[in-house]
Amino acid sequence: MAGWRFLFTAAVNRLRLESWKLGARQLGDGKKYRAFISYSHADEEWGGWLQRRLERYRAPGALGQALMKEQGASARLSPVFRDRDDLPAGDDLNQAIQQALAESEFQIVLCSPRAAKSRWVNEEAKLFYKLHGPGRTLAIIVDGEPGASATPGREDEECLPPALRFRLDADGNLTDEPAEPIAADARESGDGKNNAFLKIAAGMFGVGLDDLIRRDQRRRARIVQIAAASALSIIAALSATTYFAHDQRKLAITRQNEAEGLIKFMLTDLRDKLEPLGKLDVLESVGDKVLDYYSHQDLNSLSDDAQSRRATALIQLGQIEQSRGDYEKARKSYEAAFESTARLLARNPNNPQRIFDHAQSVFYIGDLARISGDNDESAKRFKDYYRMAEQLVGFDPTNKKWLLEESYALSNLGINEYERGNFDAANPYFERSIKNRKRLLDDTPDDKSMALSYAYALSWLALNELRAGRYTSASNIYDTQIGVYESLLSINPDDHGVLFTLMLANQREGMAKLFLGDTSSALTALGDAESKATRLLMRDPTNQLYRSNASFIATYRSYVDEMENRFDDELLHARRALEYVENDRTNVSADYAYGIALAAHLRASINLGREDELIPEAKHFIALAGTNEGSEKRIRRAIAEVALALGQYHEAHGNHDLAQSEFEVGLSSFAGEDDTRSELRLLKARLNAELGNIAEARRLASDLGELSPRYPEYVSLLNRLQSGTEQ
Repeated sequence: MAGWRFLFTAAVNRLRLESWKLGARQLGDGKKYRAFISYSHADEEWGGWLQRRLERYRAPGALGQALMKEQGASARLSPVFRDRDDLPAGDDLNQAIQQALAESEFQIVLCSPRAAKSRWVNEEAKLFYKLHGPGRTLAIIVDGEPGASATPGREDEECLPPALRFRLDADGNLTDEPAEPIAADARESGDGKNNAFLKIAAGMFGVGLDDLIRRDQRRRARIVQIAAASALSIIAALSATTYFAHDQRKLAITRQNEAEGLIKFMLTDLRDKLEPLGKLDVLESVGDKVLDYYSHQDLNSLSDDAQSRRATALIQLGQIEQSRGDYEKARKSYEAAFESTARLLARNPNNPQRIFDHAQSVFYIGDLARISGDNDESAKRFKDYYRMAEQLVGFDPTNKKWLLEESYALSNLGINEYERGNFDAANPYFERSIKNRKRLLDDTPDDKSMALSYAYALSWLALNELRAGRYTSASNIYDTQIGVYESLLSINPDDHGVLFTLMLANQREGMAKLFLGDTSSALTALGDAESKATRLLMRDPTNQLYRSNASFIATYRSYVDEMENRFDDELLHARRALEYVENDRTNVSADYAYGIALAAHLRASINLGREDELIPEAKHFIALAGTNEGSEKRIRRAIAEVALALGQYHEAHGNHDLAQSEFEVGLSSFAGEDDTRSELRLLKARLNAELGNIAEARRLASDLGELSPRYPEYVSLLNRLQSGTEQ
């Protein structure tokens, strides 16, 4: 494997070399240093890290070129002054330090409890302010807590030196007026080291943080893209060797192992590098080559180990394609994996590991069928998965791995009933799965993966209750789920996987409270969800899933505003919801989020009695979304939401015929849709009421669960039913 590793490293190094090529560097006003780092020598490691990052960094691409053209600007952040020796024991800063401070464009203070107690860090900050005035000192938190000195018992945690906690006068002397410094937070619980560094760099370049982050991510993506391209060429060569070395079997086996090792690297290590950047599309051509490689193999001649490796790689590839939304490629990968695991099981039908491996292939095919809306296919696969899980438990009823498989299988059967709208039938499956996982968690209370498994099972029961209109029950279950996640975050506050699932739980609890009419609790839960969405987006601003959920949260905030008659705030939150996804509608979730945000914007305009500039966009959305292949359920609902709001807007402006036409479009989007979900029943009831189908609207409204008569859409329906007559 040394060959491909060398080429991968060489590709990365070539790109790094390009980023090190410098144009002429200029420093403004005769300054010698771009920055002076002030820090406690107990934080020497942090000081060295920051200096290295600053001196190696160059503004990405076009931004760097633009900065180079500006008078006195530089695309580099070097040189940087960092005092490496202990300061003398005298009463004043030595001459060299004073001169370096005078010759520096910026001061960067590394904030920690040690720095907060350091006389010299404080004196450097005061002198720099006196020399350069406000706006040139940047802070980066590496430890401790800002403002802790104001809390009795926590004074030792304070990380900001006095010169940053209080305002300074023109001579650099402390005043009694508190300051509110804006600091980058390099702690894992804050921005993290990379984003904290980019905040400092953005401040020094004088550019927006979002712009710098996006450019930096594109540069890092190019690095892994070059690596992927290099790896791709190697796998082609190794594959060719495998196919044609018939007379050299040992060499062929060696080359085959190398090729499959490279495949494993690309589908695991390289995937891990690309996924945080939202760049799994880089692996698209890799996926095609992997499928082509395996399609040329003679399955009858493969050993059991080779078959197993093949199945594992194909499932990993399928997961990548599924996460990218390419369900057809994912299906091909899962079916190819199924072929291998089925062969292995046929060779050894009573081997528990072979049963387990085949169960995974069955599950992924079933789950993809569920996502694609094929409930009959998913039901068939999930039943097979459950049968194999029961078989495993039969081999060893004490094996926790097999018991967990049984719990997964029970949840899948519940999910299938949920997707069909059979909420009462789904509940027993979810409850059995939760009971089993809770028992396993009680046996291993410190097992994070088991805690996450338990919380995941709770999420499905809560969602089932939410869709059934049993909002009190859903809220209580979300409370339990949130408790599990908060316990895990208390151990590792920077676990962004847990943070994301906690955000979802907060968001859905907010929905439950909203439907119950409890606006105060809804605002609290949605506020918690919003703060977590903000943290996630700071870490990965381009993540489509984060942005879609941030949009949902803002839309539900607009509903709360409508309930409280805060119509200006309602419009503000609807606009924010649109902004999260308007430029990145590349998947179903983003399209759905955009649709319901559009509907919220139209409702807010109606409530304010204003013209809405997004009327053409609403019409365009209905026309475009309606062409989506398969008319995915959420998209059909979004069409109905937008059509209803658009019709009501036209009605409010006296265009009755146009309004009726939009209501017909909205209702037609539900062709063949079931009536079991309370939210869908409400939406269909409102459309029927607007069309004058009062009897049908009343039938649909007869069972809306615990939906509060304060909920704005319900208020609209009740008013329409009271005043309406059958047309």
